[in-house]
Amino acid sequence: MTSETNHPTRRATFRAGHLFFTLVAPALAALVLLRAAIPSRLEGARGGLLGLLAVLGDEHSLLVFVALFVLLSEVGRYWYRRRRSDGPAEPLGKRNFIRVTAVVVGMALMAFFVRSSVAGVVRVVGPSMLPTLEMGDRVLVNRVAYGFTLPFTESKAGKAFAAPRRGDLVVFTATIPRTVGGPQRLVKRVLAVPGDTIDSEEGFLRINGWRVPSCDAGPYAVMTGRLTVRGRLSVEFLGDQTYLTIE
Repeated sequence: MTSETNHPTRRATFRAGHLFFTLVAPALAALVLLRAAIPSRLEGARGGLLGLLAVLGDEHSLLVFVALFVLLSEVGRYWYRRRRSDGPAEPLGKRNFIRVTAVVVGMALMAFFVRSSVAGVVRVVGPSMLPTLEMGDRVLVNRVAYGFTLPFTESKAGKAFAAPRRGDLVVFTATIPRTVGGPQRLVKRVLAVPGDTIDSEEGFLRINGWRVPSCDAGPYAVMTGRLTVRGRLSVEFLGDQTYLTIE
């Protein structure tokens, strides 16, 4: 490393640049790549390498982000040190290999723990929640909202902190009849809570005999990839909130 970093001001500048190229820039670049460069099954990527990337991007986006971040961080660190050094920088393939491997494994374990117990990211792959959620949207899930989830399971530890309320958006796993692939992860809005009775009257939703107020907002049409969704846009008034739905 050049002796210029021995000066306090230059040392501070070096550290700021090192922080930017090893943390800030790689994180931003990883987010952009995850959003724009990783294909999705919604775009028809189903087989081969693209299909594998699509599955990882849709179902394990947090892990993909960690891998991209570590890779870009090492490249940024190598490039910045080489740019500020008087001589050639240490090749990426020597002592860095063990450190990078340890960082990747550690961050991957942390990412799995966070994803299973604290927060997760899911990708919307269907049109059922339009216009609130569009196909391709990524949703950040708070996994401690209703109680702490045991790591790598779907079981809750102890008593739940709170129960779902009307209007909450929830992500859950369910088995859908006449579908293949086993249980699927769904995102839906809570309309009723335990003890409620739901039925319909002339196409209007009723909860415990009370008809949910709604009004027509006009025609709705949207093209999402190769899918076109048409219907009537309605405004529902549930409690002190309003929601847009498609009929």
